[in-house]
Parts: sequence; structure tokens; C-alpha cells
Amino acid sequence: MSYNGDALMLKDLNPQLKFVIPQEGTALWCDYLTIMQTSENKAAAFKFIDFMNQPKNAAQLAQYVRYASPNQAAEKLLPPEYLSNPLIYPSKAVLERSETGIALPPRINKTRTSIYNQLLH
Repeated sequence: MSYNGDALMLKDLNPQLKFVIPQEGTALWCDYLTIMQTSENKAAAFKFIDFMNQPKNAAQLAQYVRYASPNQAAEKLLPPEYLSNPLIYPSKAVLERSETGIALPPRINKTRTSIYNQLLH
């Protein structure tokens, strides 16, 4: 189990690796740039976020981490083969079969972690 960007980077190191999305779908996720309320330098944090959201920088970041960009202006700067990679930009059909995670009660989270650990060992 791996994030698509990480898997695509690993594939560069070992071309025998393959990343697949299960027929049933996959887990959807997103990253956020946030500023903590207790941050001591909010102005610098806002400047950094503004910098990262500039289309050229956002496009460069997307290609580096191999994730889809939510920045439409940045997408215009990405090469067609990047935008058409279904492991970076899954099809509508795959997205419809996928779901976002929800917070689970501690008891269920513990059971899930235990099952996952059993599978790993």
C-alpha cells in the first residue's frame, strides 16, 4: 500500500515494481498547507503558501512529488503525458469507485491496525 507519488518514484528505482488501483477503487486523500494559530511568523507562512501556489512553482512541485495539482493554472503548465497518467489523475470512473477516509472510533482503529499488522508479518 503506497501513495501514488511515492510508488511512481520507487518505480524509477526499480522498474519491476507496479502500482495498481484495485478494481473496487481506492482511498482518496489530499494534502493541505496550513498555518497554525500559534505560529510565530504567520506573515512568512502566508508568503510561502503564496509562493507555492504560483502556477510555475505549483507545477514544478506536482511533477516533483508526482501528485495531481489542484491548481488549474499550474495544470496548464504540465506536459500532456503527465496530465494523462491515470496513476496521477485517475479517471472519473475510478474516482466514483473510491472514497475518502473517515475518522474511526478508537476500538475500530485498533482492530484495523491489528489486522493490517498481521498482514505485514
